Amino acid sequence: MKSLEQRIEAHIDELAQYTETPNHGVTRVVYTEQDTLAKEYMKKQMEELGLKIEEDEIGNLFGTWKGTDRKLPQVWTGSHLDAPTHGGKFDGVVGVFGSLEAIRILQQENFKPKHDIILVVFVAEEPTRFGIGCLGSRALTGMIVPADLESWKDKDHISLKEVLLQNGRNPEKVLSEELAPEKIKNFIELHVEQGAVLETEQKEIGIVDDIAAPTDIQLIIHGEQRHAGSTPMSIRKDPMPAAAEVILLVEKLTKNNISETSVGTVGKMVITPGASNVIPEQVELTIDIRDVDANKKKRIITELSKEITTILDERDLSYQFSIKSDDVPSRMNEEVVQFIKKSCEEVGCSAKVMASGAYHDALIMSRRVPANMIFVPSQNGISHAPTEFTATAEIATGIKVLARTLEKLSK
Repeated sequence: MKSLEQRIEAHIDELAQYTETPNHGVTRVVYTEQDTLAKEYMKKQMEELGLKIEEDEIGNLFGTWKGTDRKLPQVWTGSHLDAPTHGGKFDGVVGVFGSLEAIRILQQENFKPKHDIILVVFVAEEPTRFGIGCLGSRALTGMIVPADLESWKDKDHISLKEVLLQNGRNPEKVLSEELAPEKIKNFIELHVEQGAVLETEQKEIGIVDDIAAPTDIQLIIHGEQRHAGSTPMSIRKDPMPAAAEVILLVEKLTKNNISETSVGTVGKMVITPGASNVIPEQVELTIDIRDVDANKKKRIITELSKEITTILDERDLSYQFSIKSDDVPSRMNEEVVQFIKKSCEEVGCSAKVMASGAYHDALIMSRRVPANMIFVPSQNGISHAPTEFTATAEIATGIKVLARTLEKLSK
């Protein structure tokens, strides 16, 4: 029989093969062949543990370990399998196979849960395809509306609705498959930290008490396309210098103003037509603002909108400023925070109560049900990159803590 550490490494190696970019990190986008293969692998693993497997219309996967009292609310655990472009081998998958292995530990101990324990694999946690993250958990919590199915589009301008239809799924059913909050006792997600706090402070486990939430903004600045060599500087309507000012503004507002816990990122910029000898006609920016304090985040966005108006009015440029998503920071279930602390004591590992700067499905789930997160360290704090790494022993510790916590929740 393989050891826990051997099974962890086998899961990591197997899932890393399902990528669109071999030798250049893991790229696994929702509703692609590689995404399907990863899910089929996990289905097989769930079947080996005797879990009852179901899948909803948007593609969330559920494996149920039946409890002795089916009337009690369920305990949910899990994460996601999709990965961003040229991502790493650990983000998301640690929480999926980690939940599986935590269940295996309890089964090997002959533990009999009173509550059903549900292993959930959320679809499309990453915003890689449609620009919106956590599609699966958003569907489960009733956060997707009919207009979203049409307006959320991929790089080929194909809407979520069209993609669902292409994959034999019913968009209307997606809108109606909402979870029943009273039937879920708690959701708990194991995840790599994606930061350097645990490594820096030499802690083995992070116990998340707050999750920062993103506001995703699209800014389109319209200029006037002209020849780069023959157009005097005095008559140009160039959106690029304006975009540069906006980028510096995002840095200023989140680094030196209003909140100590805010972060701001301009992660994507599309220049049209994008030629070296042409003044652009248009520049499109994505702006990501996050904070654990909802009011402070709102103040930053208000100030950002106000100053962008000033910058672009002074340059006589038209624009569209639109908020694509606006999630609310979340406080984790304090009772289960204490359970996780106790579990760490039982396992014999060090722990730190901390906030999560990255958002996760736990953030979305916490809108409707009690939710919690367990972090394991990330080497050098690197994530969403091929160099992402967490040691096998560190993952094993996280799985053991998760197992002890699931035991407490399902007794």
